Amino acid sequence: MTGGDLMLVTRERYLTNTFKGTGISDGIATGRLCYFTRYTFDNMPARSDFPEREIDKWINAVTVSCEQLVVLSRITKRYAGSGMAALFEAHLGMLADVEFGDRVSELIHSEGYSAEAAIHRTAQEFYDMFAAIDDEYMSARCMDVIDIAIRVLGNMVGYEVDYSSFARDCIISSSFLTPSEAANMMFYGAAGFVLSYANEYSHTAILARTLGVPLVSGVDADRSISFVGAEATINGSTGEVSFQ
Repeated sequence: MTGGDLMLVTRERYLTNTFKGTGISDGIATGRLCYFTRYTFDNMPARSDFPEREIDKWINAVTVSCEQLVVLSRITKRYAGSGMAALFEAHLGMLADVEFGDRVSELIHSEGYSAEAAIHRTAQEFYDMFAAIDDEYMSARCMDVIDIAIRVLGNMVGYEVDYSSFARDCIISSSFLTPSEAANMMFYGAAGFVLSYANEYSHTAILARTLGVPLVSGVDADRSISFVGAEATINGSTGEVSFQ
């Protein structure tokens, strides 16, 4: 199973060709607009009567995830420096976190959760914990939890994004991007990002600024679908997005 679809079909009629968002990463970029969607994990099994099988699924998915993160960390270090590579080393640390793993195991053994449901529940609990912290930088770590959950669940169900198939120098529109998704897109030549949501303190935003890739937040991704395939120009300083 592959994922990370990019819609590249041009719409003929546009209602407006200018949007105003919030600039998160400075710079100006022009390219064809592409819309990124990810696998939604809607049909995950909720329960299981075979806890050992579910634990094996969890362990196998974590093993593959760790291998991927080691590679991503090395690539990030090459292009963005050791400081940014430490982000994905932190993801490795969370996967090795005893509290995280013990909670997944508890839900599987004690409450009959499937591995998929246990990961989803545990990630939600960690997300809520970070979101409740009265600090913008710490609350922005919520996206890292989502990133890790998507990675582990994706490896569990065989979901893989072929980043090499993305149009080089394109402007990516999406509701949000995890740090892993954004990093891979930038390494494959994405010119800029237009997102519905991106916290300026998030690692997605910090990566974009480190690599000099413009990012605009606060532009409804659903509205931008009408412009898929059109030439887009974004200004990461002013938050302006225009289409031709």
